[in-house]
Amino acid sequence: MNPRRGRTASLVPATFALVAALALPSVAAADLDIAYKRVAGTVNEGAQASVTAVCPNGMDISGGGAEAGGKYGGVGLNSTYPGSDNSWTSFFDSHGGTVLIRSYAICVPGNALIDARERVGGGTERARCPNDRDLTGGGVYSSGSFDQTAIRQSVMYRYPNRRQGAPNRWQSNLENISQPPVNITSTTYAVCHKGLDMSYRREHEIAPKGKRSSLTVRCAADERVLGGGGAAASLQIFLIDSYPIDTNADDDKLPDNGWRAILDNLDTQREVIAAHAACVRP
Repeated sequence: MNPRRGRTASLVPATFALVAALALPSVAAADLDIAYKRVAGTVNEGAQASVTAVCPNGMDISGGGAEAGGKYGGVGLNSTYPGSDNSWTSFFDSHGGTVLIRSYAICVPGNALIDARERVGGGTERARCPNDRDLTGGGVYSSGSFDQTAIRQSVMYRYPNRRQGAPNRWQSNLENISQPPVNITSTTYAVCHKGLDMSYRREHEIAPKGKRSSLTVRCAADERVLGGGGAAASLQIFLIDSYPIDTNADDDKLPDNGWRAILDNLDTQREVIAAHAACVRP
């Protein structure tokens, strides 16, 4: 897969498990319609599986997320990324029984521009939005099969000289954990839209050693979430879940109020983790 600029063609690798989608209702805001779609499936122990959520006709993705069941150390997130300009795909590995998995697509009208940057061997990479577009979300794809890669970061990023401006890059860090080592390729994606009233929010905390941690970042009361991500400071903390949530801040049951990142700390030290949200005032 070559790095792309502009609207993507089909970016979805062959999926191993696709099941019926749960269609969440859309929210009709004053100036912006937002739809939240969720697909559920399962992944068996010792295997990798994927699920893909697709936007309604006439809408493109702004971002997407991944959620899995399972206990600490029992599941790994291999990839969570835009499979096309109107779909979101997530791949999971199970290390502990059959695990429920979900993929989310957050959708808005208009044409998504998706920048994709490829890196051989994994590590840190950044995709970017042009200056006339707003960063609404992003993700990372791994070519690795079962138990070969793990995600440390998939988050929005701003360069130090842009502290007073909005972030326009999406950063991922994909670790090659394969034993014996195999060659893998990662692709980082930034999803970009025009003319949105965006805010970017972040929460961080110290994650206890040898445990799973959950961190939530909330949009303001008059905002809705369009995308988000999670990040770890340590090489031994991995992103397990990264998905939109309902915080009961309004009367609906849509996952539109914020973002949740769940990470497993396999390190013997306490380390910093963070959750990020891209929020829009519709």
